Amino acid sequence: MGIFNKLTLISLFDITGISTVGTGNVDNTFVWKLAILAGIVIVSYKLVGLVLGGDIMTVIETERLYIDEVTEEEIQEVIEIESHKENRDYLWIGTVEEHKAEIADPNHMLLIFHEKESGETKGYALIRLNFKSHIFEIRRIAITDKGKGYGKESMLALIRYAFEETETNRLWLDVYPDNEIGIKLYESLGMHCDGVLRQNYLAERGYLDQIIYSLLRCEYETFRHM
Repeated sequence: MGIFNKLTLISLFDITGISTVGTGNVDNTFVWKLAILAGIVIVSYKLVGLVLGGDIMTVIETERLYIDEVTEEEIQEVIEIESHKENRDYLWIGTVEEHKAEIADPNHMLLIFHEKESGETKGYALIRLNFKSHIFEIRRIAITDKGKGYGKESMLALIRYAFEETETNRLWLDVYPDNEIGIKLYESLGMHCDGVLRQNYLAERGYLDQIIYSLLRCEYETFRHM
């Protein structure tokens, strides 16, 4: 039997110790047993969080949003965002298995945007991290509540996180030429257009060009004052 189980049994079945609670003569040994047990519970919770892909916590906070790591329970919600008629032409729609793999992979961050006030989901993003070359790739990003500035707010937050909280040297993404709203946003943020990968992706609607936009750490000083 593990130490956690032993301490649990000792604490729960220490009738003599329990009987002293609420009296003026509390059994100090019993109190220490409970304190050790509480400490083990906290440490165990942290370790479980790490094994499952990190603590369930807010990664980034903006004026209106909490940007959190996606849990397995939220995967279907992510797929619904990807599949929405206003998003599906511009995104790869992942499967449950693919998203589970992304959650487990330390080289990916699958993020969901929750509005602080209502708790409603406002979008999501998938990040791929190249630790060797210090590259932060925004593979996918989509907003559910459009026209209210959540796209710019989340992009600003991701860029700041990349350059201020990680060792990122280059942040980049690709966008299809007919995603005019996305292109307008990325250019308004001062991202550099690196070029076009011509007919680089075969989608249901044909061969699609991909325009590459990027931002370097040396360019971030100008960006950060936005």
